[in-house]
Amino acid sequence: MLSTPWPHTSNIARVGIIVVLLTSQLLAEENSELLRSLAKGYRKNRDSFETVKCRYRVTVGTSESSQAAIEGKIKPKMSQEVMWVVSGKVQRVSTFADDKAVDEAVKAADQREVAVPFLSKNFLELGNLQMAHSTRFSGATLYGKDLHLNPSVRNPFSVTGGIIAGRREQISPATILDGGIRTGTATIEQNKGSEVTVKDRVVRITFGKDGMQQASEWMSRSTIDKGRGYLMTRRRIGADKEHLKTVYALTDVKKCSNGRWFPKRIVFLSAPSAKDERIRVTELKVLWLVVDKPPAKSNFGIELQAGTTIVDRRDPRSTFSIRRTMTVTPHDLPQLFKRANESLKKRKPE
Repeated sequence: MLSTPWPHTSNIARVGIIVVLLTSQLLAEENSELLRSLAKGYRKNRDSFETVKCRYRVTVGTSESSQAAIEGKIKPKMSQEVMWVVSGKVQRVSTFADDKAVDEAVKAADQREVAVPFLSKNFLELGNLQMAHSTRFSGATLYGKDLHLNPSVRNPFSVTGGIIAGRREQISPATILDGGIRTGTATIEQNKGSEVTVKDRVVRITFGKDGMQQASEWMSRSTIDKGRGYLMTRRRIGADKEHLKTVYALTDVKKCSNGRWFPKRIVFLSAPSAKDERIRVTELKVLWLVVDKPPAKSNFGIELQAGTTIVDRRDPRSTFSIRRTMTVTPHDLPQLFKRANESLKKRKPE
């Protein structure tokens, strides 16, 4: 009687399954290791810019297509220049706008969203102490370590809209990669030359006619350039791979000392509105940049006009006014907090 071959075949099958599982695990670990190296490379380049003195222009407008916008063919609606000065934990951000143009845009209901962020303002930071100042309303607000301010000003390292200024970018190529590693959704789609393309999934939030939030899962493709500071050069998002649209494009970079790379021109793109078939565009373009010479103390100064009111955001009773025009730098913030606290004590009931 012939013996059945099944036990032997079964063992072979088990070995095959183990080999496949081990191979999959090794590939997954290799994928995660490369993603971690990309995040590490980005952080190394980003953190190398301990001092920055930079002026750039932010322009909001429309374009006929993504490619046209990337090529600089943009019809502007509003623009402003931004001064960004950083030295370690000391920072100043000042925006300069044409107030008359802003007023005219605010009157047009369809441009209010564009105009309001373009109001002239200043932001100072010293470690955990911050001050936001509006030149338009002659007021300044202090924020302490237990009540932090996230100013909505893009800087050259921003990779998406609504990113806070300075050293604390909430979303960066590194945090995007970290999220993909943590959830296990990010994979290396292409690794050719200096460019690496990472595939991932993102959650897109929209609002229905009833005002309720609706969440849907979309695909994303991000291109990282290992040869230029591990900066993200493109990001595309869409419902599926057939409908990916560019939402971020880095078109120019500056090579700095010690092999560092600084973004020079970025284009942010979004879908056209119902009233306009043109693509909405935000362009950020660096006008001049100094990164090898620490900024002078005077570069951090902003002018507060006589009569400017200052308040600690935690308690309106801390309000006080300055009697004469003065120049304030981040190093003056502890003294301003002290004056606000003294005003609060005077008004607090015993």
